[in-house]
Amino acid sequence: MFPVNYTEIPISVSLSLQKACNIYKKILVLNDHSVRIEAGEMFGFLDPNGAGK
Repeated sequence: MFPVNYTEIPISVSLSLQKACNIYKKILVLNDHSVRIEAGEMFGFLDPNGAGK
């Protein structure tokens, strides 16, 4: 069973976020946000000042 050759395992994992909301200091900062990130994609959030999250 071991060692496993990982190149033979298909990768189809993705990240899915649906209808996310967030309140910070009594301010609605994220309202009904949805995103789907497929395997192999890169994704990031940027603030208005360009700072990455």
